[in-house]
Amino acid sequence: MTYHLNQNVLKMDLITGLLILPTVRFPRGNARYVIEHTIISLTNLSLQHGQSVGVLNVASRSLNAISICSGYGGIELGLREVIPIRTICYVEIELPAATILAKRMEEGHLDKAPIWSNLKSFDTEPWRGKVDILTGGFPCQPFSVAGNQLGEDDPRNLWPDTARLIRGLGVPIVFLENVPGILRYYYDTIRPELREMGYTVTEGLFSAAETGASHKRQRIFILAYRTAQGLQKGESSCLGSSTTAQN
Repeated sequence: MTYHLNQNVLKMDLITGLLILPTVRFPRGNARYVIEHTIISLTNLSLQHGQSVGVLNVASRSLNAISICSGYGGIELGLREVIPIRTICYVEIELPAATILAKRMEEGHLDKAPIWSNLKSFDTEPWRGKVDILTGGFPCQPFSVAGNQLGEDDPRNLWPDTARLIRGLGVPIVFLENVPGILRYYYDTIRPELREMGYTVTEGLFSAAETGASHKRQRIFILAYRTAQGLQKGESSCLGSSTTAQN
């Protein structure tokens, strides 16, 4: 089965609220929950420049995912609305968030899977070849206005560890989220590293307001994929404003 990531259709679904799950409630989480559902409008991150929209060939099986810096699973909840995804491991160091993850698993909102507590100690070897997509919102404090914006010099910057997992797992698809303050570091470091690993990389900056929320709260979403394994060219034209970097 081929899943077309058509920007205009899915973005309209987001705006009208069709892809928001109102039955799921997270403490103090509505803002982030809403913005993380804008991942679905990352059809905006399909092939650009008058080429074609991306399509995801997953046959009839689910995509195995590892979720890092999982929070309470907003990215996974959003992706499940678009593609058949099965999370086989979560990585989350914060106990309150891990507690919510466990509760959501018990309630059936999230896939039941182990929760690893520390990204830095995560061993990729047992998982290599078993994972189709790595998802995550690695810590934004180093790049957020609310933090000190120390960027790559901040000890909380987990991009090097995220890159280690991407290399170690050999995943065909990577899907990441962060604050707009990461843009310079993204263009200087993250995107070049992903391209060096052999990925086609595209990104989009989206606002919670695009899903009908009353606040703006922007986030950058990043999709990296190896064409032969993950996204392939489709036949529909893609109209959007995101940029695409290709090898």
